[in-house]
Amino acid sequence: MKNAANRGMSLIEVMVAVFVLSVGLLGVASLQGVAKKANHQAYQRTLATHLVDGIIERIRANPRGAGSYETGKTSYLGGKATKPTEPSPTCAASSCTPAQLAAHDLWEWERAIDGAAITHTDGGDEGGLISPRACIVFLQKEVSKSNTGLISVRLSWRGLADTTDAIVPDDDFKDECGPENLTDDEKKRRRLAIVNTWVYDVTE
Repeated sequence: MKNAANRGMSLIEVMVAVFVLSVGLLGVASLQGVAKKANHQAYQRTLATHLVDGIIERIRANPRGAGSYETGKTSYLGGKATKPTEPSPTCAASSCTPAQLAAHDLWEWERAIDGAAITHTDGGDEGGLISPRACIVFLQKEVSKSNTGLISVRLSWRGLADTTDAIVPDDDFKDECGPENLTDDEKKRRRLAIVNTWVYDVTE
């Protein structure tokens, strides 16, 4: 009887140990999931910042074509099913005008936003932002200076969790790009990066 009682107690202890271990493993798995989610969101923010800074530097390197970078707020770059073709000339093997260089810069920027350099085996983009929208608004400083003024670069994407809506209606520098066709649930997950800067064309 004594040996049987001991065996019974050992079984209960093993069951308790297995239960505690299972709970611990579930906690570790949950923690890894949260960490992976946070890491991905941080990567998306870093990528968005890099993309916004990149196009601003391209505009500053081509001040005579600053006005040609404007896309307006009613349309947007990135996140489209139909990808744009490379404009001609390519500006790599031949010389370009400032406007042509701006068109090529915007094409390359849209590809970077979509992550076109990295694709799935089925052809889908992999390395870009999630459901991105990007646009550039140019406010001309003076009528006689078509390439001198305030540049607003806006880039939004879908996050993995709800957040305070970053879309502010009736504000030239805080509106999201494109038509207002997002659902309320989609808006709750939007992230928005905006950089405003002045551009001067010293030749004007």
